[in-house]
Amino acid sequence: MPPCVDAALFLLLIALHALLPAITNAALQDGFYSSNTNCTVDVEATVASVVQQYVYADRGVGAGLIRLHFHDCFVRGCDGSVLIDPSPANPNPEKTSPANGGLRGLDVIQEAKRQLESLCPGTVSCADILAFAARDATRILSSWTISYRIPSGRRDGLASSASDATQNLSPPDGTTKRIVGDRAMDPGRWEVKSGDAMGKIGALDVLTGDQGEVRRFCHVTNSS
Repeated sequence: MPPCVDAALFLLLIALHALLPAITNAALQDGFYSSNTNCTVDVEATVASVVQQYVYADRGVGAGLIRLHFHDCFVRGCDGSVLIDPSPANPNPEKTSPANGGLRGLDVIQEAKRQLESLCPGTVSCADILAFAARDATRILSSWTISYRIPSGRRDGLASSASDATQNLSPPDGTTKRIVGDRAMDPGRWEVKSGDAMGKIGALDVLTGDQGEVRRFCHVTNSS
Protein backbone atom coordinates (compact mmCIF):
# COMPACT_ATOMS: atom_id res chain seq x y z
CA MET A 1 0.00 0.00 0.00
CA PRO A 2 1.38 3.46 -0.77
CA PRO A 3 2.45 5.28 2.41
CA CYS A 4 0.26 7.91 4.08
CA VAL A 5 -2.76 7.12 1.91
CA ASP A 6 -6.38 7.06 3.00
CA ALA A 7 -6.62 3.26 2.77
CA ALA A 8 -10.42 3.08 2.64
CA LEU A 9 -10.50 5.47 -0.30
CA PHE A 10 -8.04 3.44 -2.32
CA LEU A 11 -9.77 0.17 -1.44
CA LEU A 12 -12.86 1.73 -2.97
CA LEU A 13 -10.87 2.61 -6.09
CA ILE A 14 -9.85 -0.99 -6.55
CA ALA A 15 -13.44 -2.13 -6.10
CA LEU A 16 -14.55 0.38 -8.73
CA HIS A 17 -11.85 -0.82 -11.11
CA ALA A 18 -13.51 -4.25 -11.05
CA LEU A 19 -17.08 -2.91 -11.31
CA LEU A 20 -16.67 -0.32 -14.08
CA PRO A 21 -16.40 -1.32 -17.75
CA ALA A 22 -13.75 0.15 -19.99
CA ILE A 23 -14.88 3.71 -20.77
CA THR A 24 -13.59 5.94 -23.52
CA ASN A 25 -14.88 9.15 -25.06
CA ALA A 26 -13.41 10.22 -28.38
CA ALA A 27 -14.39 13.84 -27.74
CA LEU A 28 -11.98 14.05 -24.81
CA GLN A 29 -8.38 14.73 -25.81
CA ASP A 30 -4.99 14.91 -24.18
CA GLY A 31 -3.89 18.53 -24.27
CA PHE A 32 -7.34 19.73 -25.30
CA TYR A 33 -6.77 23.34 -24.28
CA SER A 34 -3.48 23.78 -26.10
CA SER A 35 -4.86 22.16 -29.27
CA ASN A 36 -8.40 23.53 -29.42
CA THR A 37 -8.37 26.95 -27.73
CA ASN A 38 -6.34 30.15 -27.73
CA CYS A 39 -5.25 29.54 -24.14
CA THR A 40 -1.44 29.53 -23.99
CA VAL A 41 -1.27 28.75 -20.28
CA ASP A 42 -0.42 25.25 -19.10
CA VAL A 43 -3.85 24.50 -17.66
CA GLU A 44 -2.94 21.26 -15.93
CA ALA A 45 0.18 22.77 -14.34
CA THR A 46 -1.89 25.68 -13.03
CA VAL A 47 -4.37 23.32 -11.37
CA ALA A 48 -1.58 21.12 -10.02
CA SER A 49 0.12 24.10 -8.39
CA VAL A 50 -3.06 25.05 -6.54
CA VAL A 51 -3.72 21.45 -5.47
CA GLN A 52 -0.18 21.07 -4.13
CA GLN A 53 -0.52 24.27 -2.10
CA TYR A 54 -3.68 23.05 -0.37
CA VAL A 55 -2.87 19.34 0.01
CA TYR A 56 0.61 19.89 1.40
CA ALA A 57 -1.00 22.13 4.02
CA ASP A 58 -3.75 19.59 4.83
CA ARG A 59 -3.66 16.09 3.35
CA GLY A 60 -7.33 15.65 4.20
CA VAL A 61 -8.10 18.08 1.38
CA GLY A 62 -6.59 15.57 -1.07
CA ALA A 63 -8.99 12.81 -0.04
CA GLY A 64 -11.76 15.42 -0.17
CA LEU A 65 -10.94 16.28 -3.79
CA ILE A 66 -11.06 12.63 -4.81
CA ARG A 67 -14.41 12.17 -3.05
CA LEU A 68 -15.70 15.37 -4.66
CA HIS A 69 -14.80 13.99 -8.08
CA PHE A 70 -16.57 10.69 -7.31
CA HIS A 71 -19.69 12.47 -6.17
CA ASP A 72 -19.68 14.61 -9.28
CA CYS A 73 -19.21 11.77 -11.75
CA PHE A 74 -21.70 9.31 -10.24
CA VAL A 75 -24.54 11.85 -10.49
CA ARG A 76 -25.32 13.05 -14.05
CA GLY A 77 -21.74 12.29 -15.10
CA CYS A 78 -18.54 14.35 -14.72
CA ASP A 79 -20.11 17.75 -15.35
CA GLY A 80 -19.26 19.81 -12.27
CA SER A 81 -22.87 19.73 -11.07
CA VAL A 82 -21.79 18.90 -7.50
CA LEU A 83 -20.15 22.34 -7.31
CA ILE A 84 -23.37 24.36 -7.72
CA ASP A 85 -24.62 26.31 -4.70
CA PRO A 86 -28.28 26.66 -3.64
CA SER A 87 -30.05 29.64 -5.19
CA PRO A 88 -33.61 30.99 -5.39
CA ALA A 89 -33.97 29.29 -8.78
CA ASN A 90 -32.54 26.01 -7.48
CA PRO A 91 -32.72 25.76 -3.69
CA ASN A 92 -31.82 22.05 -3.62
CA PRO A 93 -28.77 21.29 -5.78
CA GLU A 94 -26.62 18.18 -5.26
CA LYS A 95 -24.63 19.85 -2.47
CA THR A 96 -27.68 19.84 -0.20
CA SER A 97 -28.19 16.06 -0.36
CA PRO A 98 -27.31 14.18 2.86
CA ALA A 99 -25.11 11.98 0.66
CA ASN A 100 -22.93 15.03 0.03
CA GLY A 101 -22.43 15.98 3.64
CA GLY A 102 -18.94 17.11 4.55
CA LEU A 103 -17.68 17.81 1.03
CA ARG A 104 -14.13 19.18 1.02
CA GLY A 105 -11.94 20.72 -1.64
CA LEU A 106 -14.46 23.21 -2.99
CA ASP A 107 -12.12 26.11 -2.19
CA VAL A 108 -9.35 24.42 -4.18
CA ILE A 109 -11.55 24.28 -7.28
CA GLN A 110 -12.63 27.89 -6.79
CA GLU A 111 -9.04 29.10 -6.54
CA ALA A 112 -7.90 27.14 -9.59
CA LYS A 113 -10.87 28.50 -11.54
CA ARG A 114 -10.11 32.06 -10.40
CA GLN A 115 -6.55 31.81 -11.65
CA LEU A 116 -7.53 30.26 -14.97
CA GLU A 117 -10.30 32.79 -15.57
CA SER A 118 -7.79 35.60 -15.13
CA LEU A 119 -5.52 33.99 -17.73
CA CYS A 120 -7.97 32.39 -20.19
CA PRO A 121 -11.48 33.76 -19.57
CA GLY A 122 -14.41 31.50 -20.36
CA THR A 123 -12.21 28.65 -21.55
CA VAL A 124 -11.52 25.98 -18.92
CA SER A 125 -14.50 24.08 -17.55
CA CYS A 126 -15.05 23.44 -13.87
CA ALA A 127 -15.60 19.76 -14.71
CA ASP A 128 -12.08 19.53 -16.16
CA ILE A 129 -10.57 21.43 -13.25
CA LEU A 130 -12.16 18.97 -10.82
CA ALA A 131 -10.92 15.97 -12.84
CA PHE A 132 -7.39 17.38 -12.94
CA ALA A 133 -7.48 18.21 -9.23
CA ALA A 134 -8.57 14.69 -8.25
CA ARG A 135 -5.74 13.23 -10.35
CA ASP A 136 -3.21 15.59 -8.76
CA ALA A 137 -4.48 14.78 -5.26
CA THR A 138 -4.16 11.06 -6.03
CA ARG A 139 -0.55 11.57 -7.09
CA ILE A 140 0.34 13.43 -3.92
CA LEU A 141 -1.45 11.06 -1.53
CA SER A 142 0.18 8.03 -3.16
CA SER A 143 3.64 9.62 -3.09
CA TRP A 144 3.46 9.68 -6.92
CA THR A 145 3.09 5.92 -7.26
CA ILE A 146 -0.37 6.39 -8.79
CA SER A 147 -0.63 8.59 -11.86
CA TYR A 148 -2.86 8.53 -14.90
CA ARG A 149 -3.80 10.59 -17.94
CA ILE A 150 -6.78 12.94 -17.91
CA PRO A 151 -8.00 13.69 -21.42
CA SER A 152 -9.95 16.95 -21.28
CA GLY A 153 -12.67 18.86 -23.07
CA ARG A 154 -15.50 18.32 -20.58
CA ARG A 155 -18.25 20.91 -20.39
CA ASP A 156 -20.15 22.03 -17.31
CA GLY A 157 -23.68 20.84 -16.67
CA LEU A 158 -26.69 23.11 -16.35
CA ALA A 159 -28.68 21.05 -13.84
CA SER A 160 -28.04 19.91 -10.28
CA SER A 161 -30.53 18.11 -8.04
CA ALA A 162 -30.26 16.86 -4.47
CA SER A 163 -32.67 14.04 -5.24
CA ASP A 164 -30.37 12.77 -8.01
CA ALA A 165 -27.46 12.73 -5.57
CA THR A 166 -29.44 10.92 -2.89
CA GLN A 167 -30.57 8.31 -5.39
CA ASN A 168 -27.16 7.68 -6.98
CA LEU A 169 -24.77 7.97 -4.04
CA SER A 170 -25.89 5.03 -1.95
CA PRO A 171 -23.36 3.19 0.27
CA PRO A 172 -21.33 0.33 -1.28
CA ASP A 173 -23.36 -2.86 -1.48
CA GLY A 174 -22.30 -6.39 -0.66
CA THR A 175 -20.84 -6.91 -4.12
CA THR A 176 -18.45 -4.01 -3.69
CA LYS A 177 -17.47 -5.19 -0.21
CA ARG A 178 -16.81 -8.69 -1.52
CA ILE A 179 -14.63 -7.35 -4.32
CA VAL A 180 -12.66 -5.31 -1.82
CA GLY A 181 -12.13 -8.38 0.32
CA ASP A 182 -11.16 -10.61 -2.60
CA ARG A 183 -8.97 -8.24 -4.60
CA ALA A 184 -7.96 -5.11 -2.75
CA MET A 185 -4.88 -6.44 -1.03
CA ASP A 186 -3.11 -7.50 -4.22
CA PRO A 187 -0.02 -5.32 -3.68
CA GLY A 188 1.50 -6.03 -7.07
CA ARG A 189 -1.32 -4.27 -8.90
CA TRP A 190 -2.47 -1.67 -6.35
CA GLU A 191 -1.22 1.38 -8.24
CA VAL A 192 -2.34 0.12 -11.66
CA LYS A 193 -5.87 -0.70 -10.54
CA SER A 194 -6.29 2.58 -8.67
CA GLY A 195 -5.10 4.69 -11.61
CA ASP A 196 -7.25 2.75 -14.07
CA ALA A 197 -10.31 3.21 -11.86
CA MET A 198 -9.79 6.97 -11.65
CA GLY A 199 -9.40 7.17 -15.41
CA LYS A 200 -12.64 5.28 -15.93
CA ILE A 201 -14.52 7.47 -13.48
CA GLY A 202 -13.34 10.67 -15.17
CA ALA A 203 -14.91 9.63 -18.48
CA LEU A 204 -18.39 8.84 -17.13
CA ASP A 205 -21.20 10.51 -19.12
CA VAL A 206 -19.24 13.66 -19.92
CA LEU A 207 -20.64 16.65 -21.78
CA THR A 208 -18.53 17.82 -24.73
CA GLY A 209 -18.71 20.05 -27.81
CA ASP A 210 -21.74 22.34 -27.64
CA GLN A 211 -23.33 20.53 -24.70
CA GLY A 212 -23.65 22.38 -21.41
CA GLU A 213 -21.45 25.44 -20.93
CA VAL A 214 -18.15 26.66 -19.51
CA ARG A 215 -19.11 28.37 -16.25
CA ARG A 216 -17.54 31.68 -15.31
CA PHE A 217 -17.82 30.71 -11.63
CA CYS A 218 -17.96 27.07 -10.62
CA HIS A 219 -20.66 27.51 -7.96
CA VAL A 220 -23.30 29.02 -10.29
CA THR A 221 -24.46 28.48 -13.85
CA ASN A 222 -23.91 31.37 -16.23
CA SER A 223 -27.63 32.13 -16.42
CA SER A 224 -27.98 32.50 -12.63
